[in-house]
Amino acid sequence: MEGLSIWSPVDIDVGTCVSWKIGNFSLWTERYEQEWHVLQQYSDTVTDSEPVFTVNARSDKPSSSNWKHYLLREGNRAFPVPAMMDRPVVIRPDRGLILLPGEHSHFFLSLPVWFRLLIGKKSDWKAAKPLFEFPIHPMANAWFGDPVSGELCYFTTARLYPDFESIPLSPINVVCPLWISNESDKELPFDRICLHTEFLGIYRGQNRLWTNAVNVTFKGTEQDTLIQASKKAPPHDGAAQLLTEARQTIDNRYFKRTFNLIKSFTGF
Repeated sequence: MEGLSIWSPVDIDVGTCVSWKIGNFSLWTERYEQEWHVLQQYSDTVTDSEPVFTVNARSDKPSSSNWKHYLLREGNRAFPVPAMMDRPVVIRPDRGLILLPGEHSHFFLSLPVWFRLLIGKKSDWKAAKPLFEFPIHPMANAWFGDPVSGELCYFTTARLYPDFESIPLSPINVVCPLWISNESDKELPFDRICLHTEFLGIYRGQNRLWTNAVNVTFKGTEQDTLIQASKKAPPHDGAAQLLTEARQTIDNRYFKRTFNLIKSFTGF
């Protein structure tokens, strides 16, 4: 997919000002001898144009008090990579669902990624240092769970696709394969899913970005949900190249609250 070229590495020499324009998100980066100046901007204008990388004249850079200055001396090779959000995300499906006892379902979710920039040398890109990361599409905040043991998350609405080929191609969205199993003796109705994105890496396929697959098993209570994140790339779209590791490693089994079965949300 041509749009995935936005994640290609570029050289940024001293005195050079570059920008990435990705949908409503613009990122300006200017390199000095020992500093990197960075400005992120979000436009209210809705656009579906292809992502663009541009080398700019210094006179073209925006005048703003929101420029951030990072001290980093070495390296002129910039590696833009997609990253998962820094908190779990609460997803409201496009339809209310009830999973019967003993049943399982397979869905594909499409989620927006963050933009992370690594700086390093051509000969040793694995040693590149993270300079910054910003959300391409900022999300609203949500509290998932009760007031004491809940956690701060992001919130978004999303369609649950039965097959990934129905998902529109996008270089700034990642596809997550999601298995949900109901091993209880009760119906599992849910209109909110808390996806723990800290366990997800990002892989590059031929046409899409992918996360490792997630298996969620409901055992019968809200607090007793088993999460198993695959440690390898999903078997779709030739997704073999790992672009970004998960923020947090996971053992084979992990228990976390995942479904909203009682109306414990606030703010919406």
